[in-house]
Amino acid sequence: MFYFDANVFILPQIYEETISEVRKAREYLIKLAKGEVEGYTSTLTWDEVVYAIRKYAGRDESLVAGRALKFPKSQNCFCGFWNSIKGSGDN
Repeated sequence: MFYFDANVFILPQIYEETISEVRKAREYLIKLAKGEVEGYTSTLTWDEVVYAIRKYAGRDESLVAGRALKFPKSQNCFCGFWNSIKGSGDN
């Protein structure tokens, strides 16, 4: 089981995949969305992610992300968040 901090969610949203850490973060999120790995996070991480989205994408996008992240069912919330923001379920 992996702990997912805010960077795992934020890096793929704001940086290009030419950076190895960004590629790794995206790969872990895709594996999580597909159920290939299990993970957990904290409400502080949720707060950091929503703040970063608000800062870079605006209030409306942060509200969408905030609704998608529903604790404590972290596995489902990760999938909803990732699909709603990045649409990675198709990759």
